Amino acid sequence: MAAAPRGAERFLSTSDGCCTGPDLGRMILAGDAAIPPRLPREATMTAHSGDRAPVPLDQPYYGATLPIAFTRFWRKYATFSGRASRSEFWWWMLCGGIVAAVIVAIYVPSLLAARTGHGLRWDTGLTVTVVLAGAWFVAAIVPSLALAWRRLHDANLRGLFWLLGLIPSVGWIMMLVLILQPTNPRGIRFDRAAA
Repeated sequence: MAAAPRGAERFLSTSDGCCTGPDLGRMILAGDAAIPPRLPREATMTAHSGDRAPVPLDQPYYGATLPIAFTRFWRKYATFSGRASRSEFWWWMLCGGIVAAVIVAIYVPSLLAARTGHGLRWDTGLTVTVVLAGAWFVAAIVPSLALAWRRLHDANLRGLFWLLGLIPSVGWIMMLVLILQPTNPRGIRFDRAAA
């Protein structure tokens, strides 16, 4: 019978075959010994960009900054395999929201200026804003879907759970709850196997 690692008595067993300790670390139980789970290398690194090596595109970038998240979003345009960290996801949501707000800020005055007493007069300003909004939607829809898919993978959920967001009225709430889930080390199963 293997002896438990020193200090293992401080850990509490959970129902899912893991145990948790006072340092909030989770360990997988194997017989009588507690073994730390295999965490992605990036999960154990500091979030300071000055003292860390670049994270490969096929790995989630924990502690990503806004410029890094923006760049990775476009470089992984239609990549549905692998994982995306919460920071990658939420920085992109902020960027996408800002761009959408700018388009709306241009669209509303154009729409109001195009109104006449007898309906809507289509003019150049309105045309430009509709084209901008359409171009933004077409450019961002696939990578946004791929990013959400990878974010679900990072929480150890299948990307197909994204389809729950299509349920009228409550779908977006269910999707938000899933996206907010913390990183789960078991999500590594969604990474592509090294060739």
